Amino acid sequence: MPSSSSAKEERMTEHGHARLALERHAEEGDVEAIRLLLVLARRSENYETQRRLALRLALAGGEKLWRNPIDGLEMICIPPGSVSVSMPRRKVTRLELPAFSMARHPVTNAQFAAFMEATGYRPPREHLHNHRFLSHWEGDSVPDGLAEHPVVFVSVYDALQYCEWAGLSLPSATHWEYAASGDGRPYPWGNAAPSAVLCAIQGSSTVPVGSFPRTRTAFGCQDMIGNVSDWCWPTKAGVVDGEVEAQRLDVEAAVRRFERSFAEVRGSNFMRSWTQNASMSCQHGRQLRVERRNEWVSFRPVYLPS
Repeated sequence: MPSSSSAKEERMTEHGHARLALERHAEEGDVEAIRLLLVLARRSENYETQRRLALRLALAGGEKLWRNPIDGLEMICIPPGSVSVSMPRRKVTRLELPAFSMARHPVTNAQFAAFMEATGYRPPREHLHNHRFLSHWEGDSVPDGLAEHPVVFVSVYDALQYCEWAGLSLPSATHWEYAASGDGRPYPWGNAAPSAVLCAIQGSSTVPVGSFPRTRTAFGCQDMIGNVSDWCWPTKAGVVDGEVEAQRLDVEAAVRRFERSFAEVRGSNFMRSWTQNASMSCQHGRQLRVERRNEWVSFRPVYLPS
């Protein structure tokens, strides 16, 4: 009769073989195998594995929407594809993008408040425009009625700190444009000209995320035009090495590297008029100083698997 220790070793070996078989089936694209591995990852609270498996499940034909385990952001799987971009000293070129996931909506005030409570984050004293940090809040509290509005009065630095906590990243302008335009449409919803019925424009303030479901893109993201603009990674759109680097560069290094530089913001916002159609296309962007904090810029994280 085997001893209790040898019986335990046998069970562990059996479990190990079963796990290897499960991983092999998952690598072959077996949706149920991927789903089971995702369940196991959730039990172990392995957040990075959860994100990686959720994206793999979506690509294999499973659920296209998944929730980030840290902050609860709804993430949309964006399949691999190509996008036309303008690059320095060239006209237009097409870049191939591997699969990634993008937040369905911008980060809300409630989600940013949870980040601050979990980390104790406050911008360093030496940062410029600190007096504007969350200046629409009541101290450290989200005002009544604004919990589901996108967070504003945040800089690139603030957005990067949130992304590091959540295990995500800021998108490059190229990622943002591909997620918004999908099949090459001029506006996220298609060809129809922007209006106050379609999206949150010509307003006096932000609105709750998801208030305009007709802004849905070909992939399933919403509010990419109207309500708020989104910060993008501070690098030139279309520089593929920069996009890969964006996921690996730590926040403090990013702050040192991009201090007093510019970042692109994408997507029109509630202050725009329907007469400004050109500024509301998926291809339109503008440059802002990375330390700026204002009432019309938020951020929408991405997950870029390594």
